[in-house]
Amino acid sequence: MTSKELVAYVRQHPGETAKPKPPPGEKEDYPTPAASLRVDVPQALRYLLARRLAREGRLSEARSYMPEPLRARFDEYHADYHRGHDRQLPPEDRAAALWQAARIHRYLGMELFGAETAPDWSFYNGNHEMDDIGGLRAGTRKPEWNAEQFARTPWQPHISPKEIARNLRLRPTPNARFHYRYVAAELAWQAAQLRPPDEETARLLCIAGGWLKNRDPASRRPLLPGSRRPLRADRPRQGWGTATLVSAGGGRAFRLSVGWLR
Repeated sequence: MTSKELVAYVRQHPGETAKPKPPPGEKEDYPTPAASLRVDVPQALRYLLARRLAREGRLSEARSYMPEPLRARFDEYHADYHRGHDRQLPPEDRAAALWQAARIHRYLGMELFGAETAPDWSFYNGNHEMDDIGGLRAGTRKPEWNAEQFARTPWQPHISPKEIARNLRLRPTPNARFHYRYVAAELAWQAAQLRPPDEETARLLCIAGGWLKNRDPASRRPLLPGSRRPLRADRPRQGWGTATLVSAGGGRAFRLSVGWLR
């Protein structure tokens, strides 16, 4: 469903049958933080819609559907994100706001932006990964867990070009496991571009690199592309990337030759 269709559906079905609650004195077999945000069907749908709108950058609309326990941090993210992109503010203020937004996007990304199924599997709080049904039907993914179940059989409806196009259009960007980590790293990169070339900037980039380096090491990119400016410091920092001492105006400096990923 498109976000427009999903908004319309949620508004038209505000009182679907709630999830049965366990009898007094009994607990769910596997209580999880994710389950506490989906106590019944209406709330689960609203929460799903909130994350869809948030991924699309429609933060003001997303807030009204976001579960109450998450709203304070979502409001903080919303404010930091807009401060970071406000060109009327000084660069240092924008950088600080973007860095805070990046940290929230990384560490609360599943709760605030995670896709319900592929690629993030927020439904399982990110702890499990199942087959991507849309990708299987579109032919862009191969079965990983239940290959025999998804083998082409007569009962499967024919997939149309429109369904394939819709499937590709509505996927998170990037369409990768824990996609919000990539978005967080991009925000950190934007913050670094607004900062002076100092040791703190190098530390920031090394931290952001750690969000992705183990999961996607093939997608690293050069640090500070198109620029030969050094990152000034009294000593090279140890971290992900290669630190090289260089000369800078008679002082000591270093430059990370490889930065974080994207």
